[in-house]
Amino acid sequence: MLSLATATWAQSAETAERLARFKAVFILNFAEYVTWPAGGSGDFVIGVLGESPVTTYLLQAAQKRTVGERTVHVRSVTKTSDSLSTVHILVVGDKPGVTIDELSARLKNHAVLTVSDEAGFARRGSCINFILVDGRLKFEVNPETVQASGLKMSSHLLRLATLVDSSVE
Repeated sequence: MLSLATATWAQSAETAERLARFKAVFILNFAEYVTWPAGGSGDFVIGVLGESPVTTYLLQAAQKRTVGERTVHVRSVTKTSDSLSTVHILVVGDKPGVTIDELSARLKNHAVLTVSDEAGFARRGSCINFILVDGRLKFEVNPETVQASGLKMSSHLLRLATLVDSSVE
């Protein structure tokens, strides 16, 4: 029985690692299909709020990628950090220390693409939320939140997403 439990655990750990890698690639690719308001210069910053297995893979991939001509940097941010609203993409990890509702209110009118992976977060204010559908990684987009953030998302990315409406619970 122990070997069966160990095999299941190893499979889950392997699956979780594979999902984290895919999420990191998706996040970096999202940057290619989103337009931030004019005036942005300097580095392209991805912030991670809370704990996330995606962080390791984002750090690895960021070394080899640019967004346009901008160097990609990944950094940890806290709910009280001034840099919270100055990142381009904010990945909401586990134990962020803030609810998605508080985070949405705090980032209102800031050009930050929020990316989460918790059920219901897209409806409650995250721009993009990862979901698993039949064992495959997919993502939801809340167009209302994207627009309120001052971001523009390409129609190509929107066609790949499941669109959600904040007003529907």
